[in-house]
Amino acid sequence: TVVLHVASPGKPCSRHLAQAADEVIPLSLNWLGVRATVAEAELDILVFADSLSEPLNYFLQFGRLAPVQVLFWGNPATSGKAGVDYFVSGDRMEFPRRTRLRAEEEAYSEQVVLLAGQGIWYRRPTNETTEWPSRPFFGLPAHLDQPLPTPDPAAPAATSAAADFSPPPPSGRPLLIMCPQSLFKLHPSFDLVLRDVLKGTPPWVHLVLVEDRRKRWTRQFKRRLKRAFKAGGGEEGE
Repeated sequence: TVVLHVASPGKPCSRHLAQAADEVIPLSLNWLGVRATVAEAELDILVFADSLSEPLNYFLQFGRLAPVQVLFWGNPATSGKAGVDYFVSGDRMEFPRRTRLRAEEEAYSEQVVLLAGQGIWYRRPTNETTEWPSRPFFGLPAHLDQPLPTPDPAAPAATSAAADFSPPPPSGRPLLIMCPQSLFKLHPSFDLVLRDVLKGTPPWVHLVLVEDRRKRWTRQFKRRLKRAFKAGGGEEGE
């Protein structure tokens, strides 16, 4: 088993993958160089983790670099390429009676291979303590770890949509809603969903997104999100 790994800053090859493989071959981001490296490996089967996440994988699939080429469901859509022979999916992710589809209804150009469930599994995290680290430990602002102020019983009741929201969390700290998706995968129309979630919830509800490893993409997303809030009548700095 050979792992073909594209090195990224701060993202080395998984230790578990490296230990399970017979060899790890580092790849550059140069398409011609990668084609030559993969061809020199003389693989019997070449498995692509996905097809649409980045251009290197996408364009390599147009060629024939191994007798059998397989695409995993990292992006759950057909490659549409003659150079990919099999698509590995899960029986919980496909139409339950897909084997009865007519040829003109088939969504894949590849032969589909179904694994049980989703075809993946995760190691259950082990936590030897009952106390989780504080939120600043994960890079979140310190004020998100502070107790919420005690409500004033004499204050008038809220009349906005947020008034129908559930009471403050038992922890007594702000409630965090996390969207851990890569920023470049968030469609601009989803900005409006994020805006409406925050506008329809109390001020102790906060949205947490994951900063992209490319700082420029993070700045672009922030500007886009501010425009969405401003268009919806909110404050641009929300």
